[in-house]
Amino acid sequence: METYLRMADLPYQNYFGGKLSAQGKMPWIEYNHEKVSGTEFIIDFLEEKLGVNLNKNLGPHERAISRAVTKMVEEHFYWTLAYCQWVDNLNETRKMLSLSGGGPFSNLLRWVVCHITKGIVKREMHGHGIGRFSEEEIYMLMEKDMRSLAGLLGNVPHLLFCIFYPFCMISKALLVSCFKALFWLISLLLHVGCSPTF
Repeated sequence: METYLRMADLPYQNYFGGKLSAQGKMPWIEYNHEKVSGTEFIIDFLEEKLGVNLNKNLGPHERAISRAVTKMVEEHFYWTLAYCQWVDNLNETRKMLSLSGGGPFSNLLRWVVCHITKGIVKREMHGHGIGRFSEEEIYMLMEKDMRSLAGLLGNVPHLLFCIFYPFCMISKALLVSCFKALFWLISLLLHVGCSPTF
């Protein structure tokens, strides 16, 4: 969501209190005392209230491609990344949080937070359906998503920052966020001496 707000040049302020929306979700925003949750609903709200439309130059075909990519990343690829980070590589994630200046958390608190997060991710993945598959199947799905994205993007220079293919800006914001998470995971695994297998 933050990437989208920056791309739309909309000022915002983060609150890191951990409070969830009325639906128990993140992200959520409050604008003039009106609360909206869920990325898609937030973007629709901002388009309506502020006249922001990062897709205004797209035709129907490009909008359809953009929506398909956005949904694949939000509803599928995201969960495989969450699994990799918070379930399969939890100890490495906890160590990396320690190394990256994880803030004022003590080691015990960091351990507790990581294990609570693992439980939440597993429960949410099970409810989504993707968590009912084996580890091998989850990584196979991740690889298929990554290959699909690579096929769509092709050999585009400066992948994360250029204007590639006729994807809308919303898809670009989402892809940048997911690729940042993926690169963080790869650096985490390489740092602790693991060889990523996906």
